[in-house]
Amino acid sequence: MTTQSKSKFAVLLLALGAYSGLLGAGCDDDDSKRLPDANFDAAGGSQDAAPADAPLNGGLDANTTGADARVDAAVAFGDAGEGSADAAFIEPNVDAGAGCQLVSTQHTSAAQAGLPGAGLALWLRADQGVYKDQNNGVCAWVDHGGAGHALLSAANQRPVFVAGAGNVLPSIQFTGGGKSLSIAGVLGIAPQSGRTYIAVQKLVNTTSRLQAIIQGQSGTPGTYVSIDSNPFQTVGSREGVYVTNNAYDSDVATSTELRVHAFVVNPMVIGSAILPATSYRINGTVATLTRTPGGLGNTNFENFSGANFTAVGVGQSGSDYSLREILIYDHALSAQEIAQVEAALFARYGIGR
Repeated sequence: MTTQSKSKFAVLLLALGAYSGLLGAGCDDDDSKRLPDANFDAAGGSQDAAPADAPLNGGLDANTTGADARVDAAVAFGDAGEGSADAAFIEPNVDAGAGCQLVSTQHTSAAQAGLPGAGLALWLRADQGVYKDQNNGVCAWVDHGGAGHALLSAANQRPVFVAGAGNVLPSIQFTGGGKSLSIAGVLGIAPQSGRTYIAVQKLVNTTSRLQAIIQGQSGTPGTYVSIDSNPFQTVGSREGVYVTNNAYDSDVATSTELRVHAFVVNPMVIGSAILPATSYRINGTVATLTRTPGGLGNTNFENFSGANFTAVGVGQSGSDYSLREILIYDHALSAQEIAQVEAALFARYGIGR
């Protein structure tokens, strides 16, 4: 690792370490008591207290950037003409930290995997592009979408790589709080643009709050968009979502079965109603969303221009779950495209309808 690389990686670890420093901080629902300048939201550090309004984000400070937070696109994807989701993925080259090595895998393009390639801003697979340490701690999870992103985790915040066996593919296990993988920025997605989040997730603990995918503005009470199991002030054991200070329960109870979550958000026009512009599906079935009692929002989209991080696998101290695959598109996928993604994931993971 070069001296410059070490310096940049150290900055990233310091930002991630800020989250662990908040774990003991007391948090409640009084937004005036939050830590506005922290790299991570105070609510994210609330381990055993009731979930506060802000999602449990592991967001990086917007200034925490650098070459070590991305794959070297020239190495990973060939020349500029090959930097698309349909290009064959080449062995990634990531400075993931001392002692971290790439798990040997066979890489696949989006087209080969049966996925829409256009607008694929992030594509993570537990069986491809994972860097781990000698204890199977995940140091980095590399994007297959063509943009060259890599989500990183500090040494004391690493989830665990679980190797597959037989017909079961590998997974990334998140146990307890503070185990997220993060990258600064929102993957080049315009602030109020539509977006689509897709997560293949399996819960062990069905009662703890967790966010498989989250983008937002660190240090704010609720400037976030996420897939959110047991969201803020949930009625209890419900899958849900979170959109700019508004938390929503679905009519689907949490479960320990392997599930495909698909959350589609159309362009977020500030001041317009959230629900008519969103769709949330679980294993191919549309879920009905109901806003929970709490939150600072008023059921409308708010300004998302300050969003400065993307993270996966964020949870409370009691969280216990695994992620198999993550996709983020930079626009709202059509119903046909969502069906295409779901069909590919159902087949890959043996999920029955």
